Amino acid sequence: MGNTPEGVAPGAGLDGDAVEGPARLRDGQVVTIRRMTADDRPLLEEFLSRLSDNSLAGRFFVPVPRATAFVELWCGIASTDRCALLLLTTEGGRPSVVAHAEYVRDGIRAPSAEVAFLVEDDYHGRGCATVLLWRLARAARAAGVRGFHATVLMRNEAMLEVFRRCGYPAEEWWGPDAVQVTMSIAELPEPTFLEPPPGVAPA
Repeated sequence: MGNTPEGVAPGAGLDGDAVEGPARLRDGQVVTIRRMTADDRPLLEEFLSRLSDNSLAGRFFVPVPRATAFVELWCGIASTDRCALLLLTTEGGRPSVVAHAEYVRDGIRAPSAEVAFLVEDDYHGRGCATVLLWRLARAARAAGVRGFHATVLMRNEAMLEVFRRCGYPAEEWWGPDAVQVTMSIAELPEPTFLEPPPGVAPA
C-alpha cells in the first residue's frame, strides 16, 4: 500500500490548496474528487439508485424517494452560494460516483455555510466524508467562508466522529434527536490531520 500509483504524487493534497484531484482513502484506494457539473446527471442518478434507505435517511433525516433526493442534490450546480463535490472511482473503465458532499452558504456572501454528506453504503467507514470535508473547506475558504455547521442525527455516530476527528475546532449542541455541530475552517487543521502521504490512513 505504500507504493505510489501512477499520476499520484507522494503527499498529494498536503499543500492545503487543491480542491479537485486525487485523494487516498483509508484502505489505500485512490479516488478522484471534483466539482459536480451538468454532465454528471446520469452518474448522480446511478449513485442514488445504489443507496440504501438508511443512507438516504442519514442525509435527509427521513427516507425520501430517489427523485426527491436527486432534485435536492442537483441544485448544487445552479447556485453561486453552493459548492457540490463528487468522489469518484473508476469501475469497468468508466467513472462511478460513490460519495457527494456540498456546502450551502447561509446567505449571500455570508461567512458561514451548512455542510452535508452522502456516501454509498459499501464506502462507509473508508474516509470518504473526511477527505471531502477537507476539500470543501478549501473551496469555502477561497470563497470567503470561515465556518461550517451541520445537523447530524444522534444515531449517526460515524458522521459525528468525522467532525470530531477532522482537525478543525468543533463544538456540539445536543437536542432530543439531532446534534448541531459548528466548526471554524478559517485556518488549516493541524498537519497531522491533512491528507496523508500514500500508505497513511486518514482519521
